[in-house]
Amino acid sequence: MVMVVMMEVICHVVVMMVMVMVVLVIVVLVLMEMVLVMVVVVVTLVNMMLVVMMELIVVAMMVVMVIGCDDGGCRDDG
Repeated sequence: MVMVVMMEVICHVVVMMVMVMVVLVIVVLVLMEMVLVMVVVVVTLVNMMLVVMMELIVVAMMVVMVIGCDDGGCRDDG
């Protein structure tokens, strides 16, 4: 009888541990997914910011070149 009770207790403990482990794994996965989503959003925003900055820099350079050429400053062909 003692052995059967011990076996039942061990089985219950193992099942509880497995359930706890599954819950922990699910929580960790959800947290990791949230972190990954946050990282993807941040990277996307940074990329958009960089693209906008590059476009602004290119536009500013073009404007400077046009203003310089209007003033007769850049005569490349001589």
